[in-house]
Amino acid sequence: MTGTADLDRRQDLGSNEFRSTRRAPVWRPGFRGCAFINAAAEYPDPDHPVHQAVIAHREWFRTAITGLFVTSGSPSPRTAAGTT
Repeated sequence: MTGTADLDRRQDLGSNEFRSTRRAPVWRPGFRGCAFINAAAEYPDPDHPVHQAVIAHREWFRTAITGLFVTSGSPSPRTAAGTT
């Protein structure tokens, strides 16, 4: 399977996995926001290991999203992923 059909299949698998594993959906009481954004706010020193982990995760996520747009045939994958 190649192209958009494969991307659609992987997105469906990822969506199902996400729905089955999430613990505190945003609409439920107790949701405290994105753990990575919260960690960056709690450890603002760019040299702190927690802050460094947040930056590494952000870069990984941007690369993954850009890759999905490349796979889908987007004419501007970096723009679509919001990395430009």
